Amino acid sequence: MREFDQKNFAEIDAGIVATQIMLAIEAEGLGTTWVGYFDAPRAKELFPEMAECELIALFPIGYRAENARPAYLHEQRRPMSELLERL
Repeated sequence: MREFDQKNFAEIDAGIVATQIMLAIEAEGLGTTWVGYFDAPRAKELFPEMAECELIALFPIGYRAENARPAYLHEQRRPMSELLERL
């Protein structure tokens, strides 16, 4: 908790840990993606050992298909001039 405004960083810390997990999976030569849209109560039914956890993401793990590519919009970027304003 940040003492000035009582901001709880638990979800931010979880995001940092999740990113490290994803990097470790990739380092092993496997693929994964962050899945945030899932039925958490159902996941807890299927995996009762997680019943007391607050689930924020799932990471499917596997070998990438040889022809796997990012979504077509993945590489498109807006120009910096549209994102930044000089003061």
